[in-house]
Amino acid sequence: HSDADVLLHAVCDALLGAAGLGDIGEQFPDSDPRFKDADSGLLLKKVAAMVKAKGFRVSQIDCVLLCQQPKLSAYKKKMAARISSLSGAAANSVSVKAKTTEGLGQIGRGMAISCYALALIEKGRR
Repeated sequence: HSDADVLLHAVCDALLGAAGLGDIGEQFPDSDPRFKDADSGLLLKKVAAMVKAKGFRVSQIDCVLLCQQPKLSAYKKKMAARISSLSGAAANSVSVKAKTTEGLGQIGRGMAISCYALALIEKGRR
């Protein structure tokens, strides 16, 4: 429904979950036309503001992308820097890793991509 940025969607879900704010589908439902083709970067900025409004700061974000292609090693630092910029996390507190499934399953056949993200937030510290 949005721009389908699997990495930024996973980061949004991790932050929302850590703050007890549900998930990306609850906050930005695909039934709402305002979010049709939405920029995931803008969604992440909104999520970061929601987390901050609850009195938290983003401490760390760790991501693992699962895809066979394209090879992402040359882009991981840029991706981490963008996540840092959008979320307010310190640049050295964001990690993006990329893994393959060695040809197994839909991911290995290049038909799918998946991402896992974990976020650590802290209350009351600026």
